[in-house]
Amino acid sequence: PFTCHRAKVRTLAATSSTCILSGGDDGVIRRWDIRERPPARGTSAQAFNDRTILVEQRSERTGRSGSRIAINTLAVDPMQSHLVASGGTDPLVRLYDVR
Repeated sequence: PFTCHRAKVRTLAATSSTCILSGGDDGVIRRWDIRERPPARGTSAQAFNDRTILVEQRSERTGRSGSRIAINTLAVDPMQSHLVASGGTDPLVRLYDVR
């Protein structure tokens, strides 16, 4: 198993037959290649974890509420799998080019 999110995972989306994206309450979108094996815990594990991060919304704030922006849903353009949209705990839809 791949374990990297610091909070509950809310959504998964496939970008190809071997890669998936995950998003969750920690405000991070990660890319996972199922052909890679995650390393054992330690220094190389941290480098692997850092490498999987595509987007970090943890530092963004929503208006004046001060709450963190969790990621509740992901959508991948079926014709251009490098275009990913995310929806979360604020009123915005974000579009990312993850090339």
